[in-house]
Amino acid sequence: MPTRCQVLHAWTRQVQTLLPTVHASRAATMAAFALGVLWGGTVTLLKVAAALPLAATDASIERRWRRFLANDRVTLPTLWRPLLPSLLAGLGQRDVLFVFDPTPYRDCATLLCLGVVCRGRVLPVAWRAMPQQRAWPERLEAILDAMLAD
Repeated sequence: MPTRCQVLHAWTRQVQTLLPTVHASRAATMAAFALGVLWGGTVTLLKVAAALPLAATDASIERRWRRFLANDRVTLPTLWRPLLPSLLAGLGQRDVLFVFDPTPYRDCATLLCLGVVCRGRVLPVAWRAMPQQRAWPERLEAILDAMLAD
């Protein structure tokens, strides 16, 4: 069985291959972050950092991810959309089940997530953050249409 370090390196190479137009260090940071979320079972940056076999301190890794997530070049069109066809290719020509999940986040937002069920888990395909305590800029039907078009 491969070690976590071997899995991290292999996954990093895979993501860099799937994102040839993205800067290599940006793709590697995204790969490490995704694997840390998976292994850590959370999106809390410090816990994600602790789940990874990296030489830097957890606080240093957390700062790197804060900069990564605040970077204007880290966008849905540049990172997620190019990965999605490869991630969904394993579904082949089978019927797919889409799931829509509106999740409230504190009292400030509602996270709308559209995902496809794959092996008992939901792979997010599209998402939006909408205001919670005021009117949305458009109707839910229009938002869902845009998410499906993505």
